[in-house]
Amino acid sequence: MKKNRTLCYILLLGILFFLSSCNPNNRINIENHCIPPITDFAYYAGSGDYEGMRDPYPDNPVLPPEPWKPVTEIDLTLPLLLGIRSYPNNDYEAWFFEAGLSGLTRTNNNSIYIQKKDANDPIPVVLHELFRPADRPIMFIRPDNSVWFSYDGLSRVNNIILGKYNDSTKEILPVTKLNSIDHNPIAFTVVIMDYLSGDFWFIVPNGYIYSYDPDSDILTKHIHIGQKSPAGAVIGPNGNIYIYAYSHEYSSDGAPQAIFEYSSDNETIEQILFPLDYSGYFPNLFIDQSGRLWVSSSGWREPGGEWYQMLRSPLFYDSRGYINDWGVSENWWPPKVEFESPKNLIWFTGILGTYSLDFTEGKWCWVSTSSQLFQDSTGKLWLFAEDILFTYSQK
Repeated sequence: MKKNRTLCYILLLGILFFLSSCNPNNRINIENHCIPPITDFAYYAGSGDYEGMRDPYPDNPVLPPEPWKPVTEIDLTLPLLLGIRSYPNNDYEAWFFEAGLSGLTRTNNNSIYIQKKDANDPIPVVLHELFRPADRPIMFIRPDNSVWFSYDGLSRVNNIILGKYNDSTKEILPVTKLNSIDHNPIAFTVVIMDYLSGDFWFIVPNGYIYSYDPDSDILTKHIHIGQKSPAGAVIGPNGNIYIYAYSHEYSSDGAPQAIFEYSSDNETIEQILFPLDYSGYFPNLFIDQSGRLWVSSSGWREPGGEWYQMLRSPLFYDSRGYINDWGVSENWWPPKVEFESPKNLIWFTGILGTYSLDFTEGKWCWVSTSSQLFQDSTGKLWLFAEDILFTYSQK
């Protein structure tokens, strides 16, 4: 039995080595901050049984190497990085969600903490009672440096989809103006922010599109989206919103999933061509500095409308599954695209960690087995791994 496992292990490594050798750029470091390729960490994890699939990969977490710098250690129970609020003179606040304690048992706060620079202990954030209990929130930082949260899950039984942090009272308060939005509390309302204007947009399943200007406290009701179930959206440089729908009432090609483009100028919503090979996972949408529309790590659409399917990098292969006859991992989950950093590297996170892509050179870099990545308003990168907060400035 042990001999069979060894043979399978060698065979798996051989397959992965062959895949990586087909594109030698996958093994080239970018500015010395790459860790070794995933093939060096591959291991045999069984035949795909349930327990084997849950084993950590690789055996030990890998921290980001130089020039990433450790900043501080966080003393919380299973903390998850929500975001970084930066200030002048290199001051910062690191915001965390404490996932190790259930919000159902909280009384005064609901497991959100702020770790200030040079502070010894994290500071608890008090949540308004309507936000308890709540799942992990999504954090937004407006151009005026104010902090906002979108809440998913159980909290929306109270019709709350957006909250604002009050710096004076240290409390997250609901935006009552949004109570007039007609939406199903148990459905997923997509909430996005325009990082240029600071306005929020809400795409309601089978409902309407709304926009909210916090400066004027004006809520605007826009077009009805029809019978669509959105699962992601992004605002383009022209102000149009691209919406991914995993179900909808029509399709030009009969596909169950589609991308739609909404124009606030014309109040129209039209389906656009989506020829990528993609299934089994809700993709996130992203638009880079060149105007390319990314669909997670599956591919992108050029500003002129041409689509390109991305080749799966060997960095993404998960050896906990099995490799089929085409050398593709059957339990492969595509990483999602996060942002584009100042030096035009595009950053991805997935179940195997954090990666960067030099789009011009076509070079991938595997940075860490942690996927808790964030970019602040100054362009500085932050990564949280093994209770340690790391930072990296590309300037």
